[in-house]
Amino acid sequence: MIVTFVSQCEKKSLKRTRRILDAFANRIGDNVWQTAITEDGLQTVKQLLRKSATKSTAVSCHRNKTRQLTELVWIVGNKRRFNEVGVVPVNWTNNEVFMDLPITTANILANTNEQPLSQHLFAVGYLGYKIIEKMQISNPKLAQAALVAGILHDIGKLDPQFQGWLKTKIGKEPLDTSDEIEMLPDLPDDGVHIDNSIRGHTKFTFEKHPRHHEISWLLAQSILPTDALNSNQRNQVFHGIYWHHTRPYRKDDKFFMQAKGIHKLFLKSLKSESINNIMNELSAVLNDVAQISAGYTDINFDNLIPEWNKSFKLTQEDLPSYKIYDELAEDVDEFTVDIKPNALNNLIRTAVISADRIVSAMPAEDLTDYIKEGNLEQAIDKITIEDTDLSHKIDVCLAGFESRYPNSERNLAQTQAAKQLAELKETAEFDEADNIGVLQGPAGCGKTKIALEWASRTNANKIIWVCPRVQVCLGLLTDLTQAEYLPESRIEIFTGEYKKILTNGMSMEDTPDTSESDYFSGDIVLTTIDQVINNIISHHKVTTQMTDFMQAHVVFDEFHELIPMPAFNLLFAELIEAKKYRGVNANTLLNRPVIVGGSTF
Repeated sequence: MIVTFVSQCEKKSLKRTRRILDAFANRIGDNVWQTAITEDGLQTVKQLLRKSATKSTAVSCHRNKTRQLTELVWIVGNKRRFNEVGVVPVNWTNNEVFMDLPITTANILANTNEQPLSQHLFAVGYLGYKIIEKMQISNPKLAQAALVAGILHDIGKLDPQFQGWLKTKIGKEPLDTSDEIEMLPDLPDDGVHIDNSIRGHTKFTFEKHPRHHEISWLLAQSILPTDALNSNQRNQVFHGIYWHHTRPYRKDDKFFMQAKGIHKLFLKSLKSESINNIMNELSAVLNDVAQISAGYTDINFDNLIPEWNKSFKLTQEDLPSYKIYDELAEDVDEFTVDIKPNALNNLIRTAVISADRIVSAMPAEDLTDYIKEGNLEQAIDKITIEDTDLSHKIDVCLAGFESRYPNSERNLAQTQAAKQLAELKETAEFDEADNIGVLQGPAGCGKTKIALEWASRTNANKIIWVCPRVQVCLGLLTDLTQAEYLPESRIEIFTGEYKKILTNGMSMEDTPDTSESDYFSGDIVLTTIDQVINNIISHHKVTTQMTDFMQAHVVFDEFHELIPMPAFNLLFAELIEAKKYRGVNANTLLNRPVIVGGSTF
């Protein structure tokens, strides 16, 4: 791999680090080195730097992740000389800037990274909006709902119980003395919530107290004006807030299954604190959010953020449902009408959870810098699919078939089918419709090769191949890793039993299991429908897998097997509906054999 070292050392440590780095890399600037190096070699460099490190040492190491993107690997020494992604600050000011928070709200925190709540709320709302844009969903109303849901998603952390617990926990956490920075530190799968491990909260239980996302919904339904958004947007906002964390299991949840129950328990927990005080703090925090937004001109916040209500009032009787389906429905048409709102809710939840995880992983100083420098959008680069050479490799594969079987009628027929499928994108653009095609042909006609050529003709950077069964995944894995197909591409199998990425002719047996951080990172991901469905119903996987699903080319293989599967067929329909919102960029192919009289041909 190609790595770059940047030294911000001072005094005697500057000479020591130069001697070490000069021995391993080429100096390409006064304090910059670059070289090709192995993992073992890089580890040796790090160990030598750590042995010689003093308070004046500060060295960052970056690797070339793609042709256009570098990634911070580690920092040895003073981490404050770099920001979260290893960038060196180049300017400073003593002047007051609009993002500086007033003292009254600066100590209202969002998490153990000590992020001010107002900055956290703005960042999640802003990035939620941008994630909808990055997924190329042409729906301004949906993007607005993601923005509002993100801004309001954690306002329940104004809960005095939460603030007291959080500040006590922060005071007890040991200082970080390690030399290595994790780009995305491990976060609790279900967010930061009060626990009883902190003194003063040992008797605390969520059996008698709402979680912060439940309180967030309670406050949001009060301050969001009824005429600010349409009814669909309001439902999406409330869904995104309430379900950005899972509902906890409680032995007795009668108070938590209805709005007035949560309302009653929250008011009871305030004790001497008045709900009016909470609303005053909320108003101050939202004023800070508005002040921060004034520095961002790429989004018209004035038209998108409503004028919040100032006083508290319980306006909703029902809590947001996770899925909206009529329990008494029997006919297909009755279920079909509910697919669209559920698909939109999935997208809102994806945007809010993804933005929340990205922002929560930042140190407070880095979040402040991102906001002040106006480059907060860069934070979602890690969940954006980059340009790859997959289409080129597919073209090489297809050229090989043509050279081995020149002017073959089979090749010509397959190319014609792929061309017709690719032309659907042009038709969709002209008709302002969605680009979802159906490939139907007899077994053995080469549907796999046709699908690959379709992907190449529509400029695929990544393909997610969804199968009804593991056996279908294994069959595709065998085909795609053959010499005549894509042996040098990263072909990933992701099922309950198998999680491997095969490349460069490696066998299934010789390939190690994929680490969790690399899930869904292959050029082509072969997975089963149940794994993809987890994107909808799981909070843990939504950040990477659902965002990848929305951006990638998707092939549903043998999709006819999904139709008779109860529950799966509805969730499958939600996935298709979500992809439709990308319009001409839906890039989805439904693949099935010809079925006649109960037989497959």
